[in-house]
Amino acid sequence: LAHKPLQYALTEYKNDREKLIILLSCLNRASELSSLIGEFVRSGEMFHPLRLTAAEAYQLLKDIPAIESTGIICRIPNWWKKQSSSVFMNVNIGQDKVPLFGLETMISMVPELVVGGVPLSREDIERLLSETEGLAFLKGRWVEVDHARLSELLEAMDSFRGDISLKDAMKLQLGEPAGELSADVGKMVSNGAFLQKLLS
Repeated sequence: LAHKPLQYALTEYKNDREKLIILLSCLNRASELSSLIGEFVRSGEMFHPLRLTAAEAYQLLKDIPAIESTGIICRIPNWWKKQSSSVFMNVNIGQDKVPLFGLETMISMVPELVVGGVPLSREDIERLLSETEGLAFLKGRWVEVDHARLSELLEAMDSFRGDISLKDAMKLQLGEPAGELSADVGKMVSNGAFLQKLLS
């Protein structure tokens, strides 16, 4: 499979009217669904290699589902497909050793914000909040900047209580809601050293 600028397809299909019509109709539909593609088609830039700004790249990535619905196959980076460019809250439970008093034993809960497995400091988040929405390059990776989501995550971190009962921690292991942590947060919960040793 070879990837070439669109101008080569026009040359290749110049004697095959049917393929040319299919190609151009897909492109026409994509330009109706994506204002960015529409701009590139109208300016003629679409038929040559493009150098995108971070804002244009972000818009294009968000438009991919609509573009692919026209029959155009898009190659997109794995980090975008896996949502590893989004910031999430990870809650580390039971890092520090504590005396055990049964299931009511209180163990630590420490929230942190991460992107692609890399922890972010409050300063990192504040820097992202100062950027325009879209994509920003931080710690060697592209990060999606969504001000509303980042503000919510910071607020959630600030309002977090500092401990959880061992009973609720075990519920989270089973994917059940526990105290203030709902089940859908379960995928962002990690076991600290003490809890990991206790459960092994």
